[in-house]
Parts: sequence; structure tokens; C-alpha cells
Amino acid sequence: MMRSLFSGLSGLKGHQSRMDVVGNNISNVNTTGFKSSRVTFADMLSQNLKGASSGRGNVGGTNPKQIGLGTNVASTDLIFKDGSILTTGKNTDLALSGDGMFVVQKNGHTYYTRDGAFEFDAAGNYVLPGSGHFVQGCQAVNGVIDTTGAVGNIQIAKGQVMEAQPTTKVDFLYNLDASTPMVKELTGGRLYETVTKVPKTETQWEEVPGVGILPERESRYNLNVKIGDDDYILHNVMNNDIDLSKNCTVQSINRTITDDLDTTGTLTLVDENGNTSHIVIIAKNSNINIKAGDIFNADTSYLRLQSTVNKKSPLEFSVNGVNYKAVGMDHSVEIPGEGWYVTAVDDRSNPTRMTIVQYQNGQPDGCSVVITLDDKIDSSKLPAVGGKLEFKGNAITATHLKPVTVTTWEDVVTVTDGTYKYYNSKPIETTVDIYDSLGNLHKVPVYFVREGEQDGEGVKSVNKWLVSLEKNAAVQKGDITTYEFLDADGNKITATMPTAEIQFDSSGNLVTSTESGETPDISGLITLNYTSGATGTDGVTPAEPTVQNVIVDFADLTQFASNTTVSSESDGNVAGTLKEIQIDNSGMMTGIYTNDEHRPEGQVAIAHFTNFTGLTKTGTSLFQESENSGVAVLDAAENMGVTVTPGALEMSNVDIAAEFADMIVTQRGFQSNSKIIMVGDEMIETAVNMKR
Repeated sequence: MMRSLFSGLSGLKGHQSRMDVVGNNISNVNTTGFKSSRVTFADMLSQNLKGASSGRGNVGGTNPKQIGLGTNVASTDLIFKDGSILTTGKNTDLALSGDGMFVVQKNGHTYYTRDGAFEFDAAGNYVLPGSGHFVQGCQAVNGVIDTTGAVGNIQIAKGQVMEAQPTTKVDFLYNLDASTPMVKELTGGRLYETVTKVPKTETQWEEVPGVGILPERESRYNLNVKIGDDDYILHNVMNNDIDLSKNCTVQSINRTITDDLDTTGTLTLVDENGNTSHIVIIAKNSNINIKAGDIFNADTSYLRLQSTVNKKSPLEFSVNGVNYKAVGMDHSVEIPGEGWYVTAVDDRSNPTRMTIVQYQNGQPDGCSVVITLDDKIDSSKLPAVGGKLEFKGNAITATHLKPVTVTTWEDVVTVTDGTYKYYNSKPIETTVDIYDSLGNLHKVPVYFVREGEQDGEGVKSVNKWLVSLEKNAAVQKGDITTYEFLDADGNKITATMPTAEIQFDSSGNLVTSTESGETPDISGLITLNYTSGATGTDGVTPAEPTVQNVIVDFADLTQFASNTTVSSESDGNVAGTLKEIQIDNSGMMTGIYTNDEHRPEGQVAIAHFTNFTGLTKTGTSLFQESENSGVAVLDAAENMGVTVTPGALEMSNVDIAAEFADMIVTQRGFQSNSKIIMVGDEMIETAVNMKR
């Protein structure tokens, strides 16, 4: 009978422990990140009255006779399931979902917790404010986080400054339309040269620099003028500027006037203010009748200014079926045009130079020009003297004075700037942001041109695009393109870029190499030269310009038959001050600065254990490793399969309804065990009373 008393006593003790756990769970029903526990019972050692026996002969086996001695608390288990998420709106609060724990440290000891009620202290340390524990993670250095290094305290000082950083790289992203229309017709504009009509009755004298006044000795001109009743060509201004906006008359004839290019004549003009100019003229025919007092009239003239023929805009032509390319002119003429013939070739010059003259009705009209070919040509391949020039004319430059009508296979537009080429697309303009070392922002235009070639009556794409700094569809790979602009202080900045040629395959992906050995560009280089206007150490010589190189990366571009969405992203920034910290669901802490830059500042570390229920509670919602928890593995939340919810806290996972039900069961169990003790006591009393 005494055994029943001890069994009931063990039951009381066990259910009291269970009630303690239930009470602890209920008391922590609102504790942030609290994990509830449960109690499991196991019976105690049983007393053997008779052992078991096996069957033999006609007697079967018998079971052991055992009487249990009560119950025992087998374990108190931690229930490590997620609690509900409570939104707080405080951006430094964090809630965890999944098998992970925050890591905190104090006095050199490391603890783990699900309580994410963190905030920054006065020194910028990320802490548990109730206990001063430092939250552990990876600290960013200049916006770069090394997640492979050791974790430590996270410190982000309020008001910290982000220094200005120059741009070193620009990435082009998204798509270039594979169906971008090509040019099939060009009308108007000018081809490789400058030709401006300058009637003095119009206001173009003031609007167009250099049109009203012919500067002395600047270069050769071919200006059709009328002196008296006859037409002549003004070939050169020898001295003193001549203002075409003023009335001029012939003062004297200094040398015989002829229609021979080799024997040009000179005369002196005087304007209405008494200013004189000495000019060289050529007669347009044999009818020459100039005398002092004749009126010099330029009302309907065309002024040819400096030639724009150069390596970027070469002049392509053929003589007797052989193709040539000119990369320079000593002055400008109307090209293309009819009646241009070769009159001289200098095969000793390097590169080769040749003179061409324009004829009308079998006679030279007084217009000649020396052109420079693109290389020294073998004597057997020189253009034949007397041969006629045939011009290809596949590119035209537009100006405000001479607009160009560009016709593609989709539309017709009139433009007033840029150079356009047959079978290439119109230049597509984008803009890249480039910061200098002081944080000043400069916007530099970058143009994309889709290349094509004639295919019967149409055009076919070669899946290549030209990329340059100039609105010029006639540039070629490697040509140096330039963009000049002024900074806020009026200092000139020159941006240069070798024209890049990028290529795509039939699937619209960027080609990095070809079987033919051709190497398409996958990147380019923009070089900025900053001229400050300062002088060098001698105080006289201008200081060397500051150079900034910016890599342009095309690796992320595609060419699909959808809208062109190409845009750029660049590094670099102006200086800024930290104004806000944002934390994402991976625990990444991003600083928001007054310059609108976002920069990583830290990464909250997350700990994972093989056996979370083996952790040891140390109070204040903290845990430590135990022999049965395993060693903590630290990493970022996204690598642990854990989600961090910023601006929220994890609530206790105590199920209050289940706890109340468990409390009732525990109460009944306690009552039942107490009844055993009462009944056992009564039985003992009855036995004692038998003796009386």
C-alpha cells in the first residue's frame, strides 16, 4: 500500500512541473519571439514480483509480474515553430520566419534570439535596447559587403557622409529593336561640305557667324559675284576683311583679270565707310569689262566655307570605274556636282593629293579644289588626268539652313542636324550620366546606328550597330568621335570615344567572337578631358587637362524585334549625407543618402542549428549553444531559407486555447493523483484499525 502513496506523490510532482510549464507559457503569451514548451511524462522503474517464463511441455509461457512505482518528467521540449508576425512600422524592428535566429553579443559572449526589437544607439550601433547586446552581422566598406569574413558589430553612424566618386563604368541595358527602319532616300542638306546662300538683304549676316564677313587670309573661297554687268568668282581675300553686308565699289584694278585659273587678277574694293579690301577674282567667261566705280554685288551668291571632308566623313568617288576615297580638301566646293575632272595628281606626296576642276559647257568655270586621298597610291593605280569624277553620295549632313528629308521604309522626317547614310538607320540618341572626381554630373549623348546594306530594291541587316558620341550614321568602326561642352564654370570639357561596332547573332544575343576571326566590340571607352583654365608650375603654360576614362559595357544588350528600350546605368555619385536606413527581407541594410544614392551598409547575420530544441535558455529571450544543439552556422538569411520581415516583430507562438485545455488536463491529473494518496491513506488507516 505504501507504493501507491509514492506513485501518487510522483504524479503530483510531475503534474506540478507540467503546470509550471503551462504557467510559463501563458505568462509569456505576449513576449516577443517567445517559444513555448511542453512536458512529457514517462513511468518510473517497475518492481518485479515475478519474472517471465517460457513455455515447456504442456505448460505455456507466463508474463512478468510488475508493479509500477509512479511517473517521472521525461522532458520539457521547446516548440520551435514560427509565431505570428506583428507589424510595428518601426523600420529597425525585424521578424524572422523559418529556422534561424539573430546573433547578439555582450561582454565577449555570444547569444541567439528571435527577439528582433532592435534599434540604433547614439553611436550608431545596432543593438537590443533593453539589454545593450550588439547585433552581429557583416559591416559594409564603401558599399561592399564581404559575407565570407567574420561577423561583428554593425555600426552605421547617423549623418555619415558618402564621398563623391567619379564614374568609371557605364552599363547599357535592355533592347535594340531588330526591326529599326533603314534609310532608303536622302534629299536636301549638304554633302561633305559647307555651302550657304548669303543674300545681303536677309538677316543671315548677323545670325550666321562668318557669313557676313570674309576674314582676311583665313582660307580660299569661291564666291559668285557680279561686278558691273558681268559675273566673276571671288577666289581669295588678300588683306583686310570684306563686309558683304555693306555696299562696295571697285577702287582700282591691280592686276589683269582673266578667266585662267593660273593667272588670277587682283583689285581693290572700297565700302560705303571708306574701308578697303584687296581681293583675287577670276572671270567666268572671256567678257571682262571692269572699271573703277563699278558696283560689287553679292546679292545672290553662294559662299563656300571650310570643307567638312575628313576621315570621319570621307568623300567617295570613282574615276574610270576605279573607286577612291578623299579624306581632306583645301577648301570647300559644291559636291556632288556635274563636270568635275582630274587636272593634276601629285604622286610624290604622302598621302596622295590631286587637283580637280569643274567644267561647264566644256570650259572650266573657275572652281577648283585640291583633295587628299586616304593613302599614298601606287603609280599604276593613280587617277588618270582628264578623268571624270563620279560621286557615290551615300551620306548627307543636315543643318538648320539646309535641312535634310530622311525617308525610311516606315516614315519620312525632316531633320536639321546630324549626318545620315543610305541603308543605315537614323541615329538613336541615349544619354549617359558621368560624374567627375568632384561629383559634378555631366550628361554625354551616345548614339546607336543600325547598319545595313542594299539588297536588290530593299535593304538587309547585318546585325551590327555602330556606337559613337556623334549624331553621324556614316561613322566607321574605330573612328574617334567627339562631344564638347562647358561645365558650370565655363571650362571646356571634351569627351572622345572610338566608334564601337557591336554584333548580334540570329537569336538576338550579343556576339563576343566569330569563327571568321572578326572581333566585335563588347565594350567601348569614353575619355573626358577637363580643361580648368589654370596654368602650370611656370605660371604661363596652361596646365595639363585632367583625364577621366569611363568603360562602356554592352554585354547586357539584346536585339529582338520589339521596341528599343536601351538605357544606361553608371557608377559614381555626388557627395551625400545618410538620411535613412532601409532593411530588406534578406537582412540587407541599405543607406539612403541625400544625393538619392542607395548603398549597402550592413548585412544582419542569421544562425542555424542542427537541433534548435537543444539550445539553453539564459533569460531575456536569449539562448546559448549546448552540447546537444550543435554549432551555430552563420550566413545571410537568403542563404538559410529564412525570411526577414522589416518593420515587424515575431509574436509568441503560445497557443492560449491549447494551453488552457492543457491546464485543465493537468489539473485533473493532479486531482486524480491526490485522490490516490487520500485513498491509500484511508486503506492504511483501515489496516491499522484491524489490530484494535
